[in-house]
Amino acid sequence: MTGNNNANPVATASSLRPRILYGSLFAWMSITGGRFLAPFLEHEALCADSMIGIILAFQYGIMGVLSPLLGSLADAQEREHPNFGRAKVLTRGALIGSLCFILHGASRVWPSFPFLKTWGYHLVVHCGHASCFATMFPVLDGMTVDYLKRYSGDSKDYGKERMYGAVSWGIANLMLGPLIDMFGFVVYYPCTVVVALYAVITIILFSRSQTHAQAQSSSQQADPLSALEGNTNSEEDPNSKAQSTETDASPDCSTLSLVLLVFGTAYGAAFGFCYFILNTGFSVVENMVFLFLEFLGGSNTVCGITVAVTVVFEIPMFHIAPAMLRKYGVGWLLLLACAAFWIRVMGYTMIPEGQPWWILLLEWLHGFTYAGAQSSAVEFVTQQMPPGLEASGQGIVNFVRGMASIIGLYAGGALQDAFGPRVMYRVFVAAVTVGMTLLAVVRCKYPSEQEQARYDPIPDVSESSRHWDVVHRRNSSRSSSIRDLN
Repeated sequence: MTGNNNANPVATASSLRPRILYGSLFAWMSITGGRFLAPFLEHEALCADSMIGIILAFQYGIMGVLSPLLGSLADAQEREHPNFGRAKVLTRGALIGSLCFILHGASRVWPSFPFLKTWGYHLVVHCGHASCFATMFPVLDGMTVDYLKRYSGDSKDYGKERMYGAVSWGIANLMLGPLIDMFGFVVYYPCTVVVALYAVITIILFSRSQTHAQAQSSSQQADPLSALEGNTNSEEDPNSKAQSTETDASPDCSTLSLVLLVFGTAYGAAFGFCYFILNTGFSVVENMVFLFLEFLGGSNTVCGITVAVTVVFEIPMFHIAPAMLRKYGVGWLLLLACAAFWIRVMGYTMIPEGQPWWILLLEWLHGFTYAGAQSSAVEFVTQQMPPGLEASGQGIVNFVRGMASIIGLYAGGALQDAFGPRVMYRVFVAAVTVGMTLLAVVRCKYPSEQEQARYDPIPDVSESSRHWDVVHRRNSSRSSSIRDLN
């Protein structure tokens, strides 16, 4: 990891930040894969709840399997085309994914073909869309982590960039709900085209700004005084050449080696299990809660308002997540996310039919669950990854989330069809209780392994060269561990 002593303030000032990508791409994701997707499939593809669960399970399964592969591909492309490699993967995903999603409406253009109205056709089309959707989180999060390590030196500030995605998500859903009530789900198709173009434009602008910022940085380093300083630093560090070789070699690590590096300890396994179990339940809430609101008698406008409420509390949580990580660590933040999920979903089961507005009293807890789980997982994996494998590391996060979503959505759809939504939600509350209990027990036994050693508060990170010497030694140790695994 590159510390603050190597951060480039000129590049930071003159380059666009990743937040513009979160703003555009989360608008795209809210249209093509957001909370209205389940009602969209119910009305557009005429699917039952169990069939919707199967289609969404396929989506997350494909995303989970492809995310590590696409993350590694994006890292390889970035090494070949600096500042544009990951952007190319992201752009192709947005464009091809939009095309696949629009194919859901083929039966409106060719109504004489009955096959286009079957759930099997919609499953195939949605699998194609999911293959492209899989590029979003690992590549976008990888680009953000790379940016933060390069220019600010602290990947814990991820939440301050990610919260702009929450803003975009909330605005898009708040607008989408009334539009669906007025025009029906056909409004999805023109909206997809608009947000796809918006996403591509911002990706291009971001990549060009990074190239421009690096050019400015290179021109400064060409100054004789800067060159002399660089030579002096090189002389003071006789091991710099060996360290550089270690860093360059790290991108050749296999995905299995990286997975073992992240989850190979007792703490890592407990953290991964808890994150996995939380996402089984969270996937059901995120993807099928609008079906629950329909069960309670809510309209699409009410659904859109609930998303706005979740975002209002998600934004400050993402903003304070870096400070919470520094003070308490990843384990405590994940436990907080589980506790918020427990209270929120148990509350769902107590809302009477015909009174959907009561759900607004619980939706604020979404911010603690999503922002806490996402920030802790991204930071936990980032601390294990050697430099140059940012997107690969985030691919592992999305693999775990994808596998959890397969089980959650398949089981959730079946349970809801058989026993109704209240019983289904209580089952997932019980499962999350098991996951958070295991993490709490292991965290008490191994507090120093991942918590104290890495997350002790640092008074002033920008002036703590000793801290970054420790970080460098950890990165070197991880590179050695990877070579041993291989």
